[in-house]
Amino acid sequence: RTDNMRLFADSAADLCIEVLNAGPEVSADVNGISTEYTQMDDEWDATETLLFDRSSGIRNNSEIMKDFYQRPDAMHVVVRGATEVLFATSKELALAPYKDIHGTYATTFFDRRTFLGRLGPEQTPLFALFLPEDAATPDEKSYFANTRTRAPMLTPLHNELALTATAYINWQKTHQYCNVCGSPLELIYGGTCSKCTNKNGETHFHWPRQDPSIIVLVTNPSSTHALLARSPRHPPYLYTALAGFVEAGENMECAVAREVYEESGVAVDGNSVEYVGSQSWPFPRSCMIGFHAKTHSSRNVDELAAINIDPDELVDAKWFEKEDVYQATRDADTMGAVMERKLVEERIASGGWNGKLFVPSKGVLARTLIDKWLESN
Repeated sequence: RTDNMRLFADSAADLCIEVLNAGPEVSADVNGISTEYTQMDDEWDATETLLFDRSSGIRNNSEIMKDFYQRPDAMHVVVRGATEVLFATSKELALAPYKDIHGTYATTFFDRRTFLGRLGPEQTPLFALFLPEDAATPDEKSYFANTRTRAPMLTPLHNELALTATAYINWQKTHQYCNVCGSPLELIYGGTCSKCTNKNGETHFHWPRQDPSIIVLVTNPSSTHALLARSPRHPPYLYTALAGFVEAGENMECAVAREVYEESGVAVDGNSVEYVGSQSWPFPRSCMIGFHAKTHSSRNVDELAAINIDPDELVDAKWFEKEDVYQATRDADTMGAVMERKLVEERIASGGWNGKLFVPSKGVLARTLIDKWLESN
């Protein structure tokens, strides 16, 4: 069985290489970051040919990690104040090499770097570099931007890197003492794990956690309308899918039904709940699990259930026709970071948009739920 699995894995790898070689011609620099490529269609992105290896099996190898920390070509996802990351363009992070930035920031920041993995065909070490809120950019071309609102604009790979780095800094900031004995924690394994420093002979290890949260797009039985809601933190006119945390001892389907009813007063058909996908959402430490669900059927399948919102959770909730939601996706794609309040308010004030609905940008799970519903018929 082991031999067969190895043969299967080798064959699969050979096929992947064959497929990649059949795509656009990509030239990579010495760090494995593709900079030039032949554009064949709008969907192709050179950075998506890179392999991000989280390298969990070598984090506890002190000799390898020591070498990685000393590598001048080691690259960095630069995080400022836990809420911003360093961008090169609207679609790519500025993955700064150590040799280019080590003189810009204090040595103490580099001593506390967190190992994220290895990147590209050269397997270049990749770290998260955490800086204070007042840190400057390392050069004039790069810029810091809000991770929550701008990361969805990144390519899928760079979005993953930004969210991974953000998850680690949030965990490290909020978990500095052992929850078993109360002793201070020290980071080990490249910052991906911590252990307590008590002197009683007991060692407790701690790893980052993600809290499961559901997010669900609810439709009427005939799927002509979708239930979307707006919370106080959302910009004007931005409506999205309902979401909430999974409680202890609760399964995902029950969490869907409970959260929808608690926030909107709408009852969903438990048998209609279908899993769609998931997404890390480290604000502060969630993993969003996405679903589609429908309200209970009645004699009139087009009937829209009455809405009774929880004012402590929502500002508003409405049933929206599919055509209106489709137009909202086009408007969101045109505007960009619609989850950024300032951008939306400025666009409305300038007369650049006079619609009635925004939905989240591509790159977030709520939008995936909406797009899949629109594509369904």
